[in-house]
Amino acid sequence: MGNYKYRGITEKIIRAAYKVHNTLGSSFLEKVYQNSLAIEFRMVWFEKYTKIKLTNPKILYYGVSEHGRNKSSL
Repeated sequence: MGNYKYRGITEKIIRAAYKVHNTLGSSFLEKVYQNSLAIEFRMVWFEKYTKIKLTNPKILYYGVSEHGRNKSSL
């Protein structure tokens, strides 16, 4: 793979997406993943660049609160 302008940030974004998916699995609605990815981006260092707003600040990423469990799509 060659060097390209946004390689570093692209790798961080992809790693964050994989981390969220591997942590939560595939049984939640999109909002749970959206909130979790926003949190992961902030943890990685995107906080000052990210304009993503959490729709439900009570959601806990790794613990997945009762709100997250209630939103299971199964």
